[in-house]
Amino acid sequence: MVSISGVSIEQKAIHDLTTPGHEVEYCNEILSDPVSDVSLEESRRFVIPYPNNDRTYLFDALTRPFRRSYMFEPASVMIQLCVERLENNDLTNTFAIGLGFNRRAYFLFLHVWLLHRRAMKESPLGILLDRYLFSCAFELLSEWLLKRNIPEHRFKRERENCQSFMMKFLVELDQCTLDEEVYAYKISRTLHYHMYEEDVDDRTLSLLVKYVLRQFSHISNLESRHFLDAMFLWADHESICEPRRLLKRAMPQLIKYGGYQGPQTETADPALGPGTNKTETKLGRTNTKAINEA
Repeated sequence: MVSISGVSIEQKAIHDLTTPGHEVEYCNEILSDPVSDVSLEESRRFVIPYPNNDRTYLFDALTRPFRRSYMFEPASVMIQLCVERLENNDLTNTFAIGLGFNRRAYFLFLHVWLLHRRAMKESPLGILLDRYLFSCAFELLSEWLLKRNIPEHRFKRERENCQSFMMKFLVELDQCTLDEEVYAYKISRTLHYHMYEEDVDDRTLSLLVKYVLRQFSHISNLESRHFLDAMFLWADHESICEPRRLLKRAMPQLIKYGGYQGPQTETADPALGPGTNKTETKLGRTNTKAINEA
């Protein structure tokens, strides 16, 4: 069932199972951990220095709108930054992402959302960047669907279905930051319901919320030029995964398999347990079915 606001009754009930006091207590617990925040000085450690360029900055700024790549090039680099998150085994193991399609799609778009929020503040260039960013993200999602060997007559419907659920996820994430403040409890409920499908332990979920808050702060700390040129890395913390030692810009050559390897790997998903196989339902959420079932 769907309410007048467009939110399902089941989903609304899940989000309402709390009291204001519990929300405040949860937020205080999350924010009290230094991992959830990053200072301006620390963010500078994850900024990639510009290479030496014979052209002056003024000449570069004046000619930039006439170049063919314009804002598409930094958008494609940002997507590679998001894919790198999925190919970081330490990170995916910490957050119980597994090898399945659904969690990886949500984890990808979680990072796209972090970039989208900053891009919308960088008008007008950020608006164009944001458009390219989503175009690249949905194109990558289509490539993932091709790996699933979906029949041609169903492909368009499956793609639209995936895009629809990703957009619902992004809209709900936006609702967690309507007044430019990030609400830890609302973020946790959104991730719990959409990405984890209500199947995750509290410690993993809390750590992911801290990670989201940390990256949100980091992206907000970046200077406009470094953000719009995609000259930065994610602000990793030792307690979650090992930060990069070399400040190297994301490149296609560093991508191993595009963030999703295909359905042949999903049977080994530790989140599912042995002897199970994850299959997509018509609602976009997942159910678990025994491999040996007819």
